[in-house]
Amino acid sequence: MYGDLSLLKKRVKNFDVYIDTIKKKYSAANKITPTKVKTNKIQSQISVDTAKQLMAGNIKVLLYELSTDYNRRNISCDTTCLFTVGKKTFTANAGVITRNKSNFTLVISGAKVSVAKIIVVDKESGLVKVGNYSRVSYAKIPWNTFSGSLSFGQDTVKNLSTSKYSMQTAIVNTLPFMSYLRGIAETNDSEYPEKIKVMQLISK
Repeated sequence: MYGDLSLLKKRVKNFDVYIDTIKKKYSAANKITPTKVKTNKIQSQISVDTAKQLMAGNIKVLLYELSTDYNRRNISCDTTCLFTVGKKTFTANAGVITRNKSNFTLVISGAKVSVAKIIVVDKESGLVKVGNYSRVSYAKIPWNTFSGSLSFGQDTVKNLSTSKYSMQTAIVNTLPFMSYLRGIAETNDSEYPEKIKVMQLISK
């Protein structure tokens, strides 16, 4: 029924040798020391306590498209926006942030101020919205609302088209780690069930 099993065993053995050779060459080329522990579990480089401590804190996410493709950002908040500019904090329902040569310009209630960095947060820990950022998810959920804070500044950012690093606008979303995880597993309900399961598993 199964034919010559010895031939199949030989092919499996040759395949294992082939894979082992590839692993060794890859490890040598990338200066990686392979682990000597054989296991089918994911190897962790940090302790469980450290992982829990990290998950209890905040995470910083670079909003690449919003940083590179937009010069003007129309900002509003669920309740009231708090704009931190240096040592001063301004309160307003909305504001406009634009980028000039070396600074950002914040316009609120007719007043204008130019600074190197601006941090925006909702007064009641609600969402911060970028009104003219029109991107949406697969499930048609707007990707222009953010938990936590948005910081506008400059940093060394990798250009995804050229793979080169340069100093440019960097808009960073700082939010609780668990809030960040809620967005990772988002997928369209019409996707394959197995894909949805995998996305949810990865987020966990």
